[in-house]
Amino acid sequence: MHGTITIDRCNAAASVVAGAPVFYEHVIQRPEKAFFLESIRRDFAGRTRTERPIVNIRPGLPSTDPPVIAEIYDPVTGFCYTLEQSRHVAHRVRVIAPSKQVVPDEAIPRYLTFDGSTRIAELGPSAAQSSEKDLGTQLINDQQAEGQRTTQRFSNGAVVITESWTSREVNRVILLKRYDGPSHESTMHIDLNRHPPDPSFFAVPEGYSIVDETGPFSIQF
Repeated sequence: MHGTITIDRCNAAASVVAGAPVFYEHVIQRPEKAFFLESIRRDFAGRTRTERPIVNIRPGLPSTDPPVIAEIYDPVTGFCYTLEQSRHVAHRVRVIAPSKQVVPDEAIPRYLTFDGSTRIAELGPSAAQSSEKDLGTQLINDQQAEGQRTTQRFSNGAVVITESWTSREVNRVILLKRYDGPSHESTMHIDLNRHPPDPSFFAVPEGYSIVDETGPFSIQF
């Protein structure tokens, strides 16, 4: 056991995305190690399974892999399950189902940033001189993507090169690379798969007991 964490709500989607099964995994790659940030699976009915590190690893990156928490949301039955893997317990919460929408790729982040967030930071004044270059197109995870390289040169001599690859089909950045020097290379990518995930991902695992929750609850990890 590493400790306990209190869950005060189910992170169910604000809307149900039906008719668009998908799996994506959000990873940051450093020369010494790959760091898992998030994965989401969604089936044709809109059920989702989300897995994230149980502790916030942003913006710092740990030397060891933190435990992962899994959450299953089933809008068909109206329940959300948080899986406590150490004790084989599924904490079940009744969720008021949101209105169903057929909006493909709703659950895929539109942007990637190197602190692991999916929002664009406000850009303040910068002393860097920037230039951009079109990298053409290439196939990434079965998605045709357009690339762009941005080079920033700072007054202290530092050079930062960023490459972004955007899939027009899903209107998302699916690969981002950043070079701060020979020993400071980072890659963030989304592995995107449109095949329907195995149904077992959306079911409580065999051998787990189900505990109904009506308020905040704690899990051990």
